[in-house]
Amino acid sequence: MPVSQKLMKQLENLINKNHYLNTSARDGYRSYLQSYASYSLKKIFDVNSLDLAKVGKAFGFSVPPKVNISVGSVKGKTGKKGSDDEDSDDEGVAKKAYYRNRGHGKKRD
Repeated sequence: MPVSQKLMKQLENLINKNHYLNTSARDGYRSYLQSYASYSLKKIFDVNSLDLAKVGKAFGFSVPPKVNISVGSVKGKTGKKGSDDEDSDDEGVAKKAYYRNRGHGKKRD
């Protein structure tokens, strides 16, 4: 096993065992996804096309955590909450979305 794979496995184990590291990694993962989802060029930065397993690995997770992504808190022009547009932005992208490892066609038991 290459050294890089050994280090990655050790990092994953450490993040799984240490609550503070796990919380920090989870916050970083959520922030990364929020930032990615907030880019205005949705055709290029499509958060739904990300391989979340690989992004999660980059943050030290063997399985990416389920995180709540809240993108934008834009009120309508009248400033009223509860308008019909509250659930999506101008491009029809959901403001709140839940992202989890999507398995990409593989079934999990």
